[in-house]
Amino acid sequence: TNIYVMPIAGGPSRQLTFMDSWNAGSVWSPDGKEIAFFSNQGGIMRIWKVSAAGGQPQQFAKAEGLWPGWAPGRRILFQTYTRLNLMALDPATGDVASLLKADSDWRMTWPAWSPDGKRIALSWKKESETFAGIRIFSPDDASEVLLRKGSAIPMGWSADGKWIYAWEQIPGGGNVLAILPENGEAEVVFTMPLGLEIGRVWSPPRTIDGRHFILSGNKSQSDVWIMENFDPEVK
Repeated sequence: TNIYVMPIAGGPSRQLTFMDSWNAGSVWSPDGKEIAFFSNQGGIMRIWKVSAAGGQPQQFAKAEGLWPGWAPGRRILFQTYTRLNLMALDPATGDVASLLKADSDWRMTWPAWSPDGKRIALSWKKESETFAGIRIFSPDDASEVLLRKGSAIPMGWSADGKWIYAWEQIPGGGNVLAILPENGEAEVVFTMPLGLEIGRVWSPPRTIDGRHFILSGNKSQSDVWIMENFDPEVK
């Protein structure tokens, strides 16, 4: 898989990476000039970036991990896959810093900066829990608050920081939720029906402005063929 860009209104896509590896989790920089992603190029999963105009992708050698989160924050967030910690990468220097005082005991995914850069919403499943939950993490003091239990996954914040948008899988589709970061109360913004035409959601939708939601899905198509004059002796 490689990284592409295309107009929001639709139209031809343009390929940015030409790497013989798995490249995914693409997110925009705050100024829209670069795109961060993770790749297993070279055999180790690391964070990379590439210019939105194209060019040679840059690897961050110290950033071993996946599922980055960037705009509107200055640093690139990502999750390690060995020590299970939430990390922050400085894209200018390549330096990496841990945001947790101690390594987490389970999974953290889909980190999203608040507009003021003071809070991070993420899906966090601890070892003692049956399901993940949306938590708000404060990098300044490493405090955390469980906002909402369940399988909903954060997609991003509204531009004014009043809402956290999340994706909740339901039978036959999914809901886009708007969650209040103060108390976890939620309302359904819209429901996305899934089926043969749209396919199955491969990863939760993303948003950086609360107005456009982008999701990655996949679907399969099978054909039936009839073979004539088949010789059973030929294999």
